[in-house]
Amino acid sequence: MPVKYECKKCNTRFVEWGAEKNEFKCPYCPDEALFRVGAPPEEEAPSLKRRKPAKKKAKPRKDLKSKQK
Repeated sequence: MPVKYECKKCNTRFVEWGAEKNEFKCPYCPDEALFRVGAPPEEEAPSLKRRKPAKKKAKPRKDLKSKQK
């Protein structure tokens, strides 16, 4: 689901790639920052978090019983 951003002054909404393209500033209102829709009001600056690296796959265990024979 795409992350949405909104200008508090003119209520224009942008998806994440559009907000990033406009440097998280509203193109219609001078010097107005965009805020995440549904985010707490104290979070003013949007943060782009990187994904966590994928977990390493577990190595298959060798069967000890077959070696004992």
